[in-house]
Amino acid sequence: MSETRESLFRALTPTFLIVLIVIALFSLIVGMVTDDMSGSYNGVLEGWFLPFIYIVVLMEVLGRYSKRLRLNPAQYLLLMIPLWFAAGKAYITDGTLGWESPFDWMQASSFGAFSVGALAAPYSSSWIPVLEMLPSYVIPHSVAAASIEWNGLAAGQSIPWGAYLGPMAFWSLFLIAAAFINLSLSFTITGPEWTETERLVYPLMVPPIYLIQTATTRDEAGHSSILSFRTAKMKMFWIMALVGLLIGGVPVILSFIPAFSYLAAYEWGEIPLTWGSYIAGIMPGAYISPTFIILQAILMILLPYEVMVTSLVTWLLIPMFYDTLAVKMGWVTYVAGSENYGAWLYGEENPFPYQLWAAMGLTLGIGLYFAWRMRGRIKKVLGTIFGPTYYEGDFSVKTGSLMLLGSTILFYILVLAMGVNWLIGIIWLIFYFIWAIAETRMMAEVWWHPPIMMYTYWQLYWPIGAGLGIWSTAPAQNNASLMATNVLNVSMGDWWAARLNPLGPGYLMGLYKVGHDVKASIKDIFNWTTILTVITFPVTAVFMVWFFAHVGMVNTAISGAAVWRAGNAFTAGITSSTNSWYAGDSFTGIWGWTIGGIVLIFVLMWIRSIAPWFMFNPVAFVLTLWLPEYMWLASLFALVFKYIFSKTLGPRRTEEYIVPAATGFAVGYGLLYVVVGIYVWATYSWPLLMTSWHPRKYTCFFLGFPPSSNCHGHLFFDTIISPCAC
Repeated sequence: MSETRESLFRALTPTFLIVLIVIALFSLIVGMVTDDMSGSYNGVLEGWFLPFIYIVVLMEVLGRYSKRLRLNPAQYLLLMIPLWFAAGKAYITDGTLGWESPFDWMQASSFGAFSVGALAAPYSSSWIPVLEMLPSYVIPHSVAAASIEWNGLAAGQSIPWGAYLGPMAFWSLFLIAAAFINLSLSFTITGPEWTETERLVYPLMVPPIYLIQTATTRDEAGHSSILSFRTAKMKMFWIMALVGLLIGGVPVILSFIPAFSYLAAYEWGEIPLTWGSYIAGIMPGAYISPTFIILQAILMILLPYEVMVTSLVTWLLIPMFYDTLAVKMGWVTYVAGSENYGAWLYGEENPFPYQLWAAMGLTLGIGLYFAWRMRGRIKKVLGTIFGPTYYEGDFSVKTGSLMLLGSTILFYILVLAMGVNWLIGIIWLIFYFIWAIAETRMMAEVWWHPPIMMYTYWQLYWPIGAGLGIWSTAPAQNNASLMATNVLNVSMGDWWAARLNPLGPGYLMGLYKVGHDVKASIKDIFNWTTILTVITFPVTAVFMVWFFAHVGMVNTAISGAAVWRAGNAFTAGITSSTNSWYAGDSFTGIWGWTIGGIVLIFVLMWIRSIAPWFMFNPVAFVLTLWLPEYMWLASLFALVFKYIFSKTLGPRRTEEYIVPAATGFAVGYGLLYVVVGIYVWATYSWPLLMTSWHPRKYTCFFLGFPPSSNCHGHLFFDTIISPCAC
């Protein structure tokens, strides 16, 4: 890090820490309740819904009246972090939603999924004997207690705290240890390597970096640039904010129309385009239908040409040409409409399960290659455990390396306590570290589309365990060790877990990137994230048990997700091997694809090292095989506009204007998200909360009405306070 420790902006004073903790607790609770009670609007409204630009503008206005209220870059960043935790992955980029959040990790991917969803869902009773083979501090051995959480309290019942104390403590400690692994890995190895040595763009972090820099760059009068229209860059910023506002108004309008709420820009920015019918007669099976993210397309203009070229070539050759060839040659069975989802069908089947290949062999190849390339830094970081430290900015690497060692040991102990075989636990951890490096690289180099572990990595450890006699390759089997390993794999490898969670390795590396570029204290960022992590998971666990007991998980938006994740743990060799990613292949074939993928990545990287003209990017190759629908159209857009802008403005000026333009669009696109939040809460979430509350008499007491009172006669009361008349 080029800046001296003295030149970095500091933020973590005792007073500011208290303010941050209060904001963190408030936003976390609001975020959880909003997510849980979003119902049919889930995917439109999730978590914290006040975009950060409102806070920036408010602080700028207040700062013009009092210098004491002017925030420095470190203070802005530390203030953004808890709101990001409470909103999910997209908040730090454009101020909107993104399912993956720390409380999602707790509620739907680990504790909630296995302690409530798996035990109490009516159609999962066959799972209970296997679940109860696991320790009671992991999963409560009480279906009655789980049923209270699933259905909500009935008259005369009380919250079963006794059954949940052990699991609350276990899962809080488990997820804290996992987050600490990701945090220390990102702040000691991947963050410094790819921010300072390779200087990767990390497009997801361009908007928050520019927004914080703009909000803290002041003129002679002490005014920041954020409300200025004087410079060409700020004019570009606000023009694109207006464009983003107009485009972002579409999902807002659709959100107000219940019949079309599902079209209200799923994930707030993902635009699905079903073009399959236009090509089905010519190229049956060709996967042509994209999911377009406008902000991704704009920010990809900042990336090298090879990223876009690789994505387009890969898409044309495999999801388009191969899928059609496989259908016409009879290698796969054609399914009408598969032009809209081909990779999720043909990409999972022999003879070429390319989507599975991307998730396992190619991803592990990326992770292994970059681990090898960073071996000098890894050795240097680990050397500080028993040797002298060095600093990244004002952050002592010894602190991070000790956390990495300690959290890994703690995590492993908890894995063993869960019931995982000692050798399988080590093998799984090795897979995780390799995957984490790959995932971080993919996000820093391209976008948030890395593969997950849940569907695929069980196919790697299952034959190993069977070969060692730990379990059988022939389901059904009631095997506690296999079940514990599957629970571990799902809770860490799910979509909502480490992959795109703010506490996952990719986003924590991005947090390092933002701190570095805005010249904030890396030590303060590390310490606040550590404190926030320790707060987040226990608070989430306790609140979850209390809240579900009063509303019932079955009435929340995450009930189906929790049960579905638990189901994936069972279809990975316990009740069957019918997991959708099994691909019908033998384990020999699966390991063949895995080893072949690793070798291919190393070969491609070697070719790149000796042939600079070789415009093939292995990272973009993997991401396109995994999610072609998210990559090809954004790449085409970025390629065309990068070429036009580079020819007219030149490469340097293109970058200078794309950064404020993309940030402005991100700000404008998310500007009306708060309007949707207020509307959905007023018309849907609050009524749902009141009608779901158990026992009903508490609802009336909360509203100030006795249970027998007549609250009717007014539309608002009819809708919201109807439980009082029951």
